[in-house]
Amino acid sequence: MDLKQGKQAGFSLVELMIAVLLSGVMAMAVSRIYVAGVQQANNNHQQAQLNHNLRASLDLILTELKRAGGYSVDFMTINNQNDFSVYTANPFMQGVNNLSLGGSCTGNICTCVTYSYDLNQDGSLGVSSNSGAALANPVTENTANVEQFGFRLNKGALEMRRSRAAIANTGFDCTSSTGRWEDLTDPEVTIDDFDVRYIDEAGTTQAGPEQIDLTNGGVSCDPGANCLEVRNLAISITGSLGHYSLSAAGRIRVRNDRLYTVPAVP
Repeated sequence: MDLKQGKQAGFSLVELMIAVLLSGVMAMAVSRIYVAGVQQANNNHQQAQLNHNLRASLDLILTELKRAGGYSVDFMTINNQNDFSVYTANPFMQGVNNLSLGGSCTGNICTCVTYSYDLNQDGSLGVSSNSGAALANPVTENTANVEQFGFRLNKGALEMRRSRAAIANTGFDCTSSTGRWEDLTDPEVTIDDFDVRYIDEAGTTQAGPEQIDLTNGGVSCDPGANCLEVRNLAISITGSLGHYSLSAAGRIRVRNDRLYTVPAVP
């Protein structure tokens, strides 16, 4: 019997090395594409998160500030409507409860704003807190709800004032000692700038609200005159997350004009 050994086919060493090299190149390319896709998805998420934080915060601030000084009294039911003091008795526009800019101010641009309004429409100022102390003024104040609010920039965060630190603490300002403040934005988001300023109708920064002298006429109120204040505000927020930075800005006119009598000169 004549037995012949068959010829065997296969890869040479060089061919195997080339195949391994090509496989490695393909694996590296696929890996890079995957990493790039993950990075792009993360970037898109950061952009969306930053945009949502700033836009949602700005919308809330604009909506809230429009309500500043709101007072649930039906003036049409008051007999002596010609008595100017009836309109100036609004507790949400008196003293510290009136809309006020504060914090760090440079060139009439500030980093904090405080305001109040009659949230539960009972005509009394709500000063809710976790304290059980007696009210400083039980005739005009109640603990049914919170009606003293604010927004401020604090250590890279945008915060909203939620309540007093204690009922006995009658202070109402931009400091932490007089109120409880909570972050509006996610911890990952850094708020680099928060600006609040008075503006005129053209958008030019002003030192304060527009004034109209109801007694003597004119655009500034003389001592002893009845005065009308029109409050226009501009708000801007700048934040960053990762490699991204974004700004959001808006303007509002406070719906409730302030009426008051300018103190006479002694």
